[in-house]
Order: sequence, then structure tokens, then C-alpha cells
Amino acid sequence: MLNKEMFSTEMNINNVLNGIYRSMAARGLYGELMTQTFTEHLARFYWHGSPVALNSDVSLWANVALFEYGEAPVRRRIQTIWNYTYALIFRLNAFIYNLEAVSDDVMMENRRRVLLGEAYALRAFLHFDMFRLFGPINMTDAHTGLPYNRSHQVMPHPNLPATEFIYLVLEDLAKALVLLEDDPIRTSGVNSNFGAITTDMTLTPEDISARFFRNRRMNYFAARALEARVLLHAGRRQEAANAAQMLIDQIYRTGTFRWEEARTDGQRTTIIQDRNFIFYREVLFGLDNIALHTTWQSLFEGTQLGRTHAVTFSQLRAVFGNFDGALSEVRDIRSRQWTMSNVNPHAITGVIAPPDTHISTRFRREDAERLRNFQPLMRMSELYYILAEVAIFNGRPSDAANAINRVQSMRGLIDLQLLDPATVTLGEVTARLDEEIYREFVGEGQIFFYLKRNNRSVIFDGNGGRTNLLLFFPSTEMVYVLPLPDSETMI
Repeated sequence: MLNKEMFSTEMNINNVLNGIYRSMAARGLYGELMTQTFTEHLARFYWHGSPVALNSDVSLWANVALFEYGEAPVRRRIQTIWNYTYALIFRLNAFIYNLEAVSDDVMMENRRRVLLGEAYALRAFLHFDMFRLFGPINMTDAHTGLPYNRSHQVMPHPNLPATEFIYLVLEDLAKALVLLEDDPIRTSGVNSNFGAITTDMTLTPEDISARFFRNRRMNYFAARALEARVLLHAGRRQEAANAAQMLIDQIYRTGTFRWEEARTDGQRTTIIQDRNFIFYREVLFGLDNIALHTTWQSLFEGTQLGRTHAVTFSQLRAVFGNFDGALSEVRDIRSRQWTMSNVNPHAITGVIAPPDTHISTRFRREDAERLRNFQPLMRMSELYYILAEVAIFNGRPSDAANAINRVQSMRGLIDLQLLDPATVTLGEVTARLDEEIYREFVGEGQIFFYLKRNNRSVIFDGNGGRTNLLLFFPSTEMVYVLPLPDSETMI
């Protein structure tokens, strides 16, 4: 359709932006590579085999887990992520350019401003994830730079140094936050009561798009959380902590998002009954991914190694602490998402794998209406981890312990299992935060970025135990800074 037709009605404008959200959920981006497979293997969450395995899938993910970025299958996925992301950014630029020219007789000004705010924040979100993958570990590190595209016209863009790139990310976010001041989520909440919405005959499709399901859009609270995330990664830690605390205070004042509390008295919880291991009410921003369940089936439910992304029992023991017996004995409600995989470790010649691999059922969604297609990208607990990370950096272990304890108490841990703020050491609270990141962000792509931001040289290993990266690489930069794709480096 011609631009003038695409932006001639509110319905068409909504459809354009919805198409961008749908494209974000593609398997080449947040529907898989940037959440459930590529980035999780970079974090060494899953069991990984040998690059010389006879099974090509095992070989691929082993290449990723061993950071062999020069291998063709890995470079193809790097290229895919780059292509999908910058294509979406270009579409956002065209959307912004055209929507800014839309008159009031097509769309009410308050609704137009909210959509513009979403678009600016999404542009910042996508650019920042490119920076987290391909950018330097620290802002002061030498780096070739990355392109920041704010044009709706096809043209080359120069690679900007880290400081300039982050400045533009924060500039887009500042614009977004001004535009999102009147986001309905600030006064009416998420509004995701499916039954009431679908039976209310007074609501038009335009009304539903503007007022409801705001956690499935880049809303005001998500943009604020993204600002804290960016500041933290950019080394502006105290600003990040201030932004996170301000947002926590706003959330509690409005009641927009609430903890999904885990009961620990042995009774079945609604979390287990609904398989609500995404903790729905806590998610600040997620995608409506209509392929979420079928993707889960293809990635986790199978019987073939390399196509089933499984975690060893020893890895789970390391992440959830030393325990004996079944995962059901662990008080942390997050452990209940893990179940034995169907993989036969001896089914593939030349592949050796442990017989006790487990899979996550977090995105198993054949029922449960409100959760069915919902894929989280930003959540409330991240704000507390930001507070903890900054407190650790500033040498305040008691403050870090309080922030971590807040999340863990909501996940079912009892007082004896929480950190004692009066006696905890920096080493103890740092180790607990490492565990928390692995427990909390399964399949959300955040673990690798946490490891990179903190330049961790010793990390958990999906094959069990821990790996000291410096035993295999001269520097962690060779692990944490992905090379630019071939399209940017080859003539």
C-alpha cells in the first residue's frame, strides 16, 4: 500500500505498528535467536556438545557456546539478527516520519502521541540490543563503532563511537517518555481482561488498540525501565539505580504491576496451575507471539540433541544451590518449570550427553488464555537487580542483599534461605546475584548481557560446573564482543 493509504485511517496506522511488533516476534529476533537459543548458548546456559559432532545442530550450538564466531553457521545467525533488526529500525523510521504528518481528523492527538512514543522507544530498544551484542564491554574500550539509523530514506550510516551511540539511544528514549506521558497504562493499568474486552460491544477495534493490553506494547513503564537498563550498561550506575528506584516507587503508587506471589505451604499455587513461570503480572513489556507454543515444541519438546535445548541437572543444582533429590523439593517456585527432557543421550552416533537433561516449560502454551501468546522482554524484577548490581559496585553488600531478598521472597524462599544483610559479604551477594540472573531470565536473552556488562571471566557452564574463559581466550573481549556481520565488513 502507498504511504498515504497506510496512514489515512487510525486502523491502518495501528496495523502498520502491529506489523512491526509481530516482526519483532520472528524467530530471527525475539521469537528465538535473541531470547531462547543464540543468546542463551552465548551465556552457556544449555548443554552443548562438540563442534565436530556428526549432528549439525549439535555442532552449531557448540560453535556458539564456544564463541567460535568465525564459523559459517554462527556468522549466518549473526547476519540474520543484524538484518532483521536494522530492517525493523528502517520500518520504524518510516512509521515515525509518516505519523508525525498525520492530522487530527485521522487520529486523535493523544493517541497519535502515544504511538509515536512507542515507536521512538522501540527504535531505542532495537539499537541498544545491537550495542549490547556488538558494542564494547566498557564505554572506554576501543571499538569500531555501530550505525544509528534515524532516517526513513535508504542511505549508508557511519559507525558511531560508543558514547555517541548511547547518547542517541537516550535521546530517543527522552522523546519517547515525553510522548508517553499520557499513556493509558499510567491511569488505567494494563487492562488485559480478555473476557470483558471481547464481550464489550461498545468498544471499537481502535479503542481496544489504544486502551488495552498495554503490557504488550512499549508503554511508559517499559520505556522508563529501558532507560535504567541503558544507563547501567553505559556505566552510569548511580543514575541507573536512581531511575530504577523511581520506577519501583511509581509502580507501587499506581499498582499497575504486581508480584505473582509464590505460596510455599505445599499447596498448589496458581503459578504452577497456570504454568505462569513468566510471572505475567510483573512483565512490563512483552510481545504477542502467536508462534510461541509451536516454537517451544520445536526447541524443547523433541528427542534429538541439538534440536532440544536442554540443561543438565548439575547446572540446575549449581544455579538453584546444592540440593538432593527432585526439583520439586526446591522452594524456589522457578525450579518447578524444569522437567526431564525426552532426549535419548545415546540416540545419535558420536554425541555424548548426560542422561539427566531437563527442559524449561516456561513457554509451553497450549492453553491458559491470558498467557498463551505472551513472550516477556522486560520485567519488574530487573529493577531490583539493577539496584543490587549498583550496590555491589559501590561496596554496599547489605543494600544489594535487601534488593535480591525482595525478589527471592516473592519466589518462595523463606527467611533462612535469604541473605542476611547484617553479615553478608560482597562475595556472597555477588554469587547470589549471578544465580538469580540464571534463575529469573530463562529464555529471555538477558543472561549473556549481564555477564558481558560485568565482564565475568568465570561463568556457569551448561555441561556442568564453571568455566574460566581466560583459560581459553587471551581476553574476555574475544567472547563478549561479537564481530560485525559479513555485510558490514566484506566488499
